[in-house]
Amino acid sequence: MGDLLGLALYNPAILSDAAFLASFVARGELVERMLGRLAEIGADGLASHHLILGQRGMGKTSLLRRLAIGVRDDPALSAVLLLLSFREEQYNVHNLHVFWCNCLDALGDWYERAGHPEQAGALDRDLALLTGGKPDPEGDEALGVFRRWVRQEGRRPLLLLDNLDIILTGLSRQQWSLRRVLQQAGGVVVVGASAGYLEATADREAAFYDFFQVTVLERLDQDELLTCLHRLATTRGSQGAKVRTLLDTDPGRIRALHDLTGGNPRTLTLLYLQLETDVEGDALGDLERLLDQVTVLYKARVEDLAPQARVVLDAVALAWNPIIAADLAVATGLPTTTVSTQLDRLQKDGVVEKVGVSTSSRAAFQVSERFFNIWYLMRHGPRRQRRRLRWLTGFLRAFYTPVQLPNRATDLLKVEHLHGVEEAVDAYRQAVAIAPEDLVAQRNLLAARLIQPGYRGDQDVNFEMMMARRPGPEADLLRAIRAIVQDNFGAAVECFVSAITGDDTEVLAVYQGYVLLFLRQTAHRGYGDRLLSALTERGLADTHWPLQAAFDAYLHGEARLMDVNPEVRGAARRIYDWLDAPRQQAGKAQ
Repeated sequence: MGDLLGLALYNPAILSDAAFLASFVARGELVERMLGRLAEIGADGLASHHLILGQRGMGKTSLLRRLAIGVRDDPALSAVLLLLSFREEQYNVHNLHVFWCNCLDALGDWYERAGHPEQAGALDRDLALLTGGKPDPEGDEALGVFRRWVRQEGRRPLLLLDNLDIILTGLSRQQWSLRRVLQQAGGVVVVGASAGYLEATADREAAFYDFFQVTVLERLDQDELLTCLHRLATTRGSQGAKVRTLLDTDPGRIRALHDLTGGNPRTLTLLYLQLETDVEGDALGDLERLLDQVTVLYKARVEDLAPQARVVLDAVALAWNPIIAADLAVATGLPTTTVSTQLDRLQKDGVVEKVGVSTSSRAAFQVSERFFNIWYLMRHGPRRQRRRLRWLTGFLRAFYTPVQLPNRATDLLKVEHLHGVEEAVDAYRQAVAIAPEDLVAQRNLLAARLIQPGYRGDQDVNFEMMMARRPGPEADLLRAIRAIVQDNFGAAVECFVSAITGDDTEVLAVYQGYVLLFLRQTAHRGYGDRLLSALTERGLADTHWPLQAAFDAYLHGEARLMDVNPEVRGAARRIYDWLDAPRQQAGKAQ
């Protein structure tokens, strides 16, 4: 489907340059920076070599092609650099002879593209003599032929090497020899890409330690994802009109999908194709269709693993949150040493990654490609985990849905530090006097009164009458605040749970200020852990997981956010920051 729409999911080489450039909507600034670095390379000096690291689907292959087009179309760059591109995986490289022959083959391709069939034919004859002659595993003769051809062009060869890890693994015994060639002035320049760990660059004793300038391709954030989708829709003209409208009117649907798919550019393309084909839908339906499209790819990835590696991956993926090796040993029944060995292999292959957690000084592990983890949960997870994923999708969808500012009690972020509340009451009383119709000011005045030091229930004799005129969730939240400041914990919990589990899915967005006020007051009065337990007993740790995680971090330290998976952590981080805003402001004031 991708190539029919002028987009490619796995092989950008199938697209024309024009179609490729139209679809290249991410990493534009990075391309300019890297081209600028290449422009610093002179004809005769030492070269800076570059390594692009990124998980599968992060756009490494596309980035290499975009760099190739940039070099080709820049007269100054192409006057210095002889651009050589290679197939995506050079599985045949097992010594330097094969590597330099591959470079000659790439040079032959360049001659053909440049319209020089005579030179391409002559080079092919030289290459045939090399491959048909006596073995030369060190590649000295092939390197000499390559240098002779390059000198005729008067430019430095620029090797764009995808999956550099495969090449360096094949040259494990000859890496120092390759390094010596790459260090020669006026010689070869390398821009490589890899999805996995490069042992040759990590070990202080290894040949390529501290050799490359490294660029790590990070996940796209929410705003970048929306921007890229908008650019794709714009390039599609009238066919993308419905998608542009969706992005402008319902960004919450996309923001929710971002958290669940991990900001992966390949998944971005899948998502765009799906939206253009069926713009009418919801986040859960979008997610399920995306998962269906990647099933063949992800299933093959699992089946390619060795049996014990599959067992460990299964445990990491089903844990969902980061997990340490000792807990994986318990989950799998394998010895910890075996688990550690398999984790090391999975990490080198880019399948899992190390992360920190607050509960252990040891590193924890999680699946690197987050959408792969989501796919695994939906396909292989127990019923409870699949249910949690569906609830999380619904939570994120509602959480990121924009609502009109007048309906939000956002000013409660500012009224409720535990000092100066009486001044807040006076301020909001004046605001209501000036503008009696200001609903936000009315809400803030009532909330500020409820948390006044020394507040007693009989101070608001008309409280229930006022509540009768308010929407159900708002009334329940105000009752919860009123109950907690009266130290009536049981009633506070019941009212709070009633408010956030009702039919109104946008309670957290519409009444954000009240929710934050209740949680802060609960923590201040020493009921925080009791509330966490109560919410867990009522199932809200599953249905409102980001809220639970944020409040846990508010009580026990920001580092607790690292203990939950990235899909939950994004929304939890926002809620935590809102909760913590008064403490941050108080710290700055001091």
